[in-house]
Order: sequence, then C-alpha cells, then structure tokens
Amino acid sequence: MKTKLLLCCIIALVAGCGLLPVTPEQQIRDGANGITIGATLNGNLASVGKITKAQATSYRAILGSASGHFDVAFKALEDCRTKTGSTPKTTPDPCKPTVQADIDLGNKIAADVRQVLDAKK
Repeated sequence: MKTKLLLCCIIALVAGCGLLPVTPEQQIRDGANGITIGATLNGNLASVGKITKAQATSYRAILGSASGHFDVAFKALEDCRTKTGSTPKTTPDPCKPTVQADIDLGNKIAADVRQVLDAKK
C-alpha cells in the first residue's frame, strides 16, 4: 500500500515538473475546460451585476474565438493522426508542432479573459 502511494506521489511530482509530455489531446481538453470555467464566471458576474450585459456578451464572444482555435487544432490533430498513424503515445509526437500554435493562442485568449473576469469578482 505504501509503495503504491509513493509511486503515485512520484508520478504526480514528475508530471507537475513537466517531465511527462502533455499530449495535444490533453491540452485541448484542458483549454476547453478553461473556456467553460470562464463562461461560467462570466455568467455569474453578469447575474450579480458586476459586469454589464454588453460586457458579458463581449467576453462570451471572445471566449468563443478561443474555442474556435481549439476546434481548428482538434480537426488538424485528427487529420494528422490519420495521415501519420500516430497516437498520443507516439514519441516524438509528429502532430504536436502542427497544432501547437492554435492551442497556445486559444489558451492565451481564454487566460486573458479569465484574468479580467477574476479582477471583477
């Protein structure tokens, strides 16, 4: 039991240090979760009057553009996986460079909106 717990802690530590590669699929999932959190916060702030309806609409549209980048990345990733026969476990991942720019941009947009919304709490 202690061995399993120790092993889990080591794996978590290594993953947290960035030593385990993060797949594009995981990055897209994490980005989509970030957008969902941002959209929920946006709605909550609008419902309690901390942002106006117009602001909420604007932030929702910006989050929608971030989502669009993840959609583009996901479709490009599917195409690349089909063409190369690679999987998320393939090392080095031949598809990661193809989709990384869209993933990074989607994450940047979502993070910027979250930062603005968090400041309005």
